[in-house]
Amino acid sequence: MIKLNHKKLRSVGGFTIVELLVAISVFSIMLLITSGVMVELGRQFYKTVVRSRTQEVSRSVVEEIANNLQYSASAPYELPASGNVMHWCIAGRLYSYILDQEISPTTPNVLLRSSDCLNPPSEPLQRTSGDQVELLAESMRLTEFSLVQDGKAWYISVTVAHGDDETFDPTVAPGDPVRCRADASNSTYCAVSSLSTVVVRKL
Repeated sequence: MIKLNHKKLRSVGGFTIVELLVAISVFSIMLLITSGVMVELGRQFYKTVVRSRTQEVSRSVVEEIANNLQYSASAPYELPASGNVMHWCIAGRLYSYILDQEISPTTPNVLLRSSDCLNPPSEPLQRTSGDQVELLAESMRLTEFSLVQDGKAWYISVTVAHGDDETFDPTVAPGDPVRCRADASNSTYCAVSSLSTVVVRKL
């Protein structure tokens, strides 16, 4: 006959239901905190990427126009607008643009560069040849494009914004610089980059 040692049996035990519930609760709280931190880190990373891309695009546009204007043999001139599409001919290159229109699948062109100043495109702004290049990226818009001459100097101002209509502050008066809404969730997908420079033509 096998004799059982009841004292040894009592000493061997597992987790009680209460202990298990406490452990699950602690793990769930830690998981929620970690998830919140990860979501916030992801949001901040995306916001930084959007801001960096917007600044890079605006800098690229200003540098290209400044270089073309500086070393051009002929002075830039503005062509008559075609509806909402405005045009500048700089160093034999045509820059056609529409202000305050977001690049989307239905409106893929906002700031179009082409090599022919003789045939400016009309509204809607569309590419008709292979040498035409859109200078902005998806979800971006051009809110300012200004070339002003003062003697031999040319003042160039360009503002590029990223985001949908609802991400921008609706209280901004017409003609004032666009800005992102203060709402933190909308500011993740919104960025505005304004750059200005002065160029003196070399030729």
